[in-house]
Amino acid sequence: MGESIKRKKNLISIILVLGIIFSILGVTKYNKVKAYNRLISEGNKYLQSENYDKAIKLFTESLNYKNDSNVEDILINAKKLKNDKKFFDQGVDFSKEKKYGMALYKFHNLKINSKYYLKAKEYIKTCKKELLKLADSAFKNNQNNTATKYLDIILTFDSNDKDAKKLKNLVINKIKEENEAKFRKEKEEKKNLVENKKEEEKTKNIANNSNKANKSTNKNINKISKDKAQKLVESIKDKEINLVYLGIETVPYDNITKSKYPYKTFPKEIFNKEVYVFEGLYGEDNSKYAICQYYVDFSGHVYKDTYPSNLQCVKAKKATDEAKDDKISKKQAEDLAREVSKKDSEISKINYQGISKVPFDNIDKSKSPYRIFPKEIMNKEVYVFEGINGNSEDNYVTACMYYIDLGGNVYKDTLPSNGECIRIK
Repeated sequence: MGESIKRKKNLISIILVLGIIFSILGVTKYNKVKAYNRLISEGNKYLQSENYDKAIKLFTESLNYKNDSNVEDILINAKKLKNDKKFFDQGVDFSKEKKYGMALYKFHNLKINSKYYLKAKEYIKTCKKELLKLADSAFKNNQNNTATKYLDIILTFDSNDKDAKKLKNLVINKIKEENEAKFRKEKEEKKNLVENKKEEEKTKNIANNSNKANKSTNKNINKISKDKAQKLVESIKDKEINLVYLGIETVPYDNITKSKYPYKTFPKEIFNKEVYVFEGLYGEDNSKYAICQYYVDFSGHVYKDTYPSNLQCVKAKKATDEAKDDKISKKQAEDLAREVSKKDSEISKINYQGISKVPFDNIDKSKSPYRIFPKEIMNKEVYVFEGINGNSEDNYVTACMYYIDLGGNVYKDTLPSNGECIRIK
């Protein structure tokens, strides 16, 4: 009897313990399901409101409670949407900043089936429209290279754009026509130059012959020889300067007297007179350049012409003293830069950058150094001007750099396009 009661008590105890365990397990499972459902619900809300970071965090956390393939798919989609939104927002920002090429690049990363691609379609249309306007404006202002740049951006992202293709063909035809017209003009000018030179020689010979009889006797008696004139120049020139005889010329030259920058100083005694002319060259055999001219009148007086650097021609003795501190001003350098830039149709304006030593250190040490750089300005200070292509601050590029050395020689640096810096004046 006692044993029976004892077994019943043990059975009741076991049933109670199992009941408590199942109750605890039931409550725990309930709490997990509840937490899981809450995370999914909140994650969906953040997904709808495009708060992808929080949505991704909640969906990832929900997988700790339950491995659900549907949630894993939603999580992958949320990450894609987050990435698409980033490209879309960046494209919108670039579009507002009028950086249409960069905007199209960002929009181009969106897949066609992305909801953000549908949002971006209107922006893409606007960007292409604005780039086409810029190209058309550049085309009408004869800036064909700039027009081509804008059109190529459009066609890179949409090779079938009819308007861009149509304008591109017009630009190509115009460039072709201009090149042909330029060739014809140069050919005609060359022909006229030859004919004019022949006519001038003919007129000059007639004039010389008419005066020859009256002047030849006295002139030949007093006129020094070309060799004597060269010896006089050799005696006063710098050792580094090499002489080249140019002949007998009337000075000053017409192109200088009729220019915007006539001589500041020129000796009256040789004005419109014939003199022996020698050019002074400086530098090594492959890179010689003219720094002055020497004039010797028929009586043996020597003059040094340093017009390019200081607009002066003086007697040789004065020249050696006055040329020591010769250095063109910033204004003169700027005038020279403007003069050469006006001959370049792609340059709309120039900006003064200051006096710097060239080539710049960052270029000299780069992986793509110059193929050509003038030895005479290597590691020398020069006036630096930036050549700008473009009509506004929003749409311009640096096309080249102009360097003016302190003697007035002009160099054009086109390193980015062809790795060269050459003397042009």
